[in-house]
Amino acid sequence: MTAALIIAFALPTRNGNGPESPTFAGGSLLWGSKTPEPILTILQRACQDCHSANTDWPWYSRIPPISRQIHEDVAQGRKFMDLSKWDTYTNAERSGFLMAIVAATQTHIMPPPKYAWMHPRAKLSEVELGSIKNWAIAERAAIPKKTALKSPKR
Repeated sequence: MTAALIIAFALPTRNGNGPESPTFAGGSLLWGSKTPEPILTILQRACQDCHSANTDWPWYSRIPPISRQIHEDVAQGRKFMDLSKWDTYTNAERSGFLMAIVAATQTHIMPPPKYAWMHPRAKLSEVELGSIKNWAIAERAAIPKKTALKSPKR
């Protein structure tokens, strides 16, 4: 048992999907957006652990079998939406993610209760949820709309 704990704690720090990423550690969320600092602060506190490459892995993320579940949850969150890759998404993808953020704030599905239970700082107040929702709506409205193709003149 002692050997398993020593091995678990000897594992390298992880960011991204493997060893600490020198290209992102401490980097910006939502790069390329016009996200106000108060919204970024909320997203960093409540969302970035599962939805970015800047995950702050808690000590218990190294203890089997808990570690497997935590890593699967983070991988699933990043697969759905990775806020550290915002600048790589198309306008259509960003629009869809912003709609998902609005839906998540309205239904209170994010952060998931099991995550908020273990991370009380991630709990979002009604005011914070409203702020995120209003930002997402405004950010989506600011995305340039595709112009309809004009029919050629005959």
